[in-house]
Formats: sequence, structure tokens, C-alpha cells
Amino acid sequence: MVKVHACMTSHLQGKLPWAFGREEKKQEILEDLGQEFFEVRTKFNYAAGDMPEYQAYLKYLKQANWDNFKPLNEKMMASADQALSDEIPALIARARYISEHPEEEVKQVEADEGPKQSKWF
Repeated sequence: MVKVHACMTSHLQGKLPWAFGREEKKQEILEDLGQEFFEVRTKFNYAAGDMPEYQAYLKYLKQANWDNFKPLNEKMMASADQALSDEIPALIARARYISEHPEEEVKQVEADEGPKQSKWF
């Protein structure tokens, strides 16, 4: 969802004129937000289910300060892709293992760091 939001805001920011007529263009975009959803889905190969809920996003966009929307950062998107495909699944697998074998986690921590010392004694 974060990636979709970044793509949407970057797309919308790119449609605004640089100086004059920004509010008028913003209203035009909001009136045809469905087309903008379609363009982002097509450009970034997202499924319809990946997109935010239309009415909620429309409400958000009406109150948002579009001057804060930034161009898409490809390096950040690549990092997000790596985290989603590699790092998060590894963390989930580790958490599942720990929940199934808590005694082994304690042994591993003690092996790595030594026995825990109480700050009170």
C-alpha cells in the first residue's frame, strides 16, 4: 500500500502545472480520479485490488497539501521491493521459529552475548 501511495502521489504531482492553475488542475484531476487510478495501475502494473479504496483516497486527496507530494524515488522503491521480497519474509520465518522454539532462542542469545546480567545485582 505504501508503494501504491508513493506512485499515486508522484503521478498526481507530475500532472500539476508548475506555477499557475494548480488548484483548477487539482479539481480536474479529482473529478476524474478513476482515470488516474487506471493510469497508475497500468504504468506500475498494479492489480485493481492493490489500489486504495476510492472514496477514502478521494477524501484524503481533497484535504492533502499536494505541494508536499514528491517525485518517485526509484532507489527507495527498489529498497522497498527488496524488503518486501527478502527481508520481511525472513523476519516472519524467524519470528515463527522463535515462537515454536523459545528455549533455543535463549540459548542462541546467551551464546552470542553471554548470560544476561541483572542491572540490579
